Amino acid sequence: MPYYYRVHGLTIDSDIELAELPSAVNPSALDVTIRIGNVAGDSGSPGCWVVDGYEVKGRSALFEIAGTGRYLARDGQNIVVDPLPQADPGAVRLYLLGSALGAILHQRGLVPLHASAFERNGVCAGFLGHSGAGKSTLAAMLMRRGYRLVSDDVMVIRENSFGAIVAVPGVPLLKLWPDSLALAGLGASVAQIDTPDDSKLRLEVKGQFETHDVPLRNLYVLRWMSPESGSPELVPLPKFSAMMMLRQNVYRPSLIDAFGSERAFLTFASRLIPQVSMFEFHRSMRITEAEEQVDTLLEHLQNN
Repeated sequence: MPYYYRVHGLTIDSDIELAELPSAVNPSALDVTIRIGNVAGDSGSPGCWVVDGYEVKGRSALFEIAGTGRYLARDGQNIVVDPLPQADPGAVRLYLLGSALGAILHQRGLVPLHASAFERNGVCAGFLGHSGAGKSTLAAMLMRRGYRLVSDDVMVIRENSFGAIVAVPGVPLLKLWPDSLALAGLGASVAQIDTPDDSKLRLEVKGQFETHDVPLRNLYVLRWMSPESGSPELVPLPKFSAMMMLRQNVYRPSLIDAFGSERAFLTFASRLIPQVSMFEFHRSMRITEAEEQVDTLLEHLQNN
């Protein structure tokens, strides 16, 4: 039985039930198929790149997760999943919706960013940063204050038919450490879904999720202060620095080189930067100052 879903602006036909994703009802066109099948490694063959954990050859990207299985993303249109018999279903979906779908986005000429984003009153802002920068925690705290999640971890940005830069809804999940969940105060408003990693929770937030493209106003690059003290501050980024920050915060950045899509990135950045303001958000790692940091961010959003 096929399942139909919508994520990152793509309509998906899947052999695997992906309850995390919004359903696509009676889709008229399909962008990506997900099938269960055999996946064989190709790392020893001529012309195969090994980057970021992927084996890349031509328009294909293969990767293997120990204890879970193999995944093959091809031509921006097809994903083949070869799960191990004992694989945890939550783990199979986790890497399918992350690394496998991320490779598909690159193959389609999109530029996925390692970012989280939220919306209120029809306007979106996003947080850029590597793992551990606090993207999801900050987004969760904003959700408690009435903001809606647009994406977590992987953010797709595009230019719409009117030439405006918009953020596209991603997977309606937050991935949080237990202490971050307690800090955000979301325990009663979200549901935990099965996960292979009990130390980091995957939380369904469909009730607080934006399902339509949203105009993107600001991007914030998250930086921890050193030393760990001082008031939070927001520093505007000049255009060249903004472009460098975008490049550094691409999701699975090595795939840009592997697929020869540097020109696509430069086109993306040249269209985004004139329309979207970018700032560095410097803040302390002290958990007791988290609410003050959110106050500073919200005040900045209201005035910029």
